[in-house]
Amino acid sequence: MSEYEFNDTENQQFTDFSFSLFILSLSLGIAGAVIMILGIISPLNIVDIITGLAFIAIAVSLFLPLQNFKNIVSTEGNDMDELMNGFTVLSQGFTFVLGATIFLQLMILIGYIQNI
Repeated sequence: MSEYEFNDTENQQFTDFSFSLFILSLSLGIAGAVIMILGIISPLNIVDIITGLAFIAIAVSLFLPLQNFKNIVSTEGNDMDELMNGFTVLSQGFTFVLGATIFLQLMILIGYIQNI
């Protein structure tokens, strides 16, 4: 692609977006670990363990494109390539998140049915 460079204002937006995405992925990862651990230490609860693992997987899928967005700010000459690569990875992550969300809803339903 061309050697387009984003300006300082646009770079700040990418920095803010990267930070927000990092905080979101970190929060989901921590929540997933806590849910998984609680599923292990309380009477063994497979639904909680699987739910925790799904949260961690979602966190990882949101973490993966961060380097591309950081590279937009820290490198020169490849802003558009980094942007497109970041969006490709993010899009794949959102597809995974959609599947994981459906899976989690099924796990919640199964857990609810088991408790009836």
